[in-house]
Amino acid sequence: MPSIKDLVYLSANTYTKAEILEMEGLIIETISFSVQKTSVLAYLPFFVKAARLDARDSFLAQYVCELSLL
Repeated sequence: MPSIKDLVYLSANTYTKAEILEMEGLIIETISFSVQKTSVLAYLPFFVKAARLDARDSFLAQYVCELSLL
């Protein structure tokens, strides 16, 4: 995870440390602290569509993803 110093550098010093922290707080407050980790299952439909998988291969991909969550 990048540090605040890294984010200031990446923005080419367009934003200060205080401005980045303020915006982060505003974003978190706006989404009511509703932050969760995502899993591969959230992205699987996009991968299936991009790979143009048939139903059998799609179910196999889902099965393998579910096994990886264990």
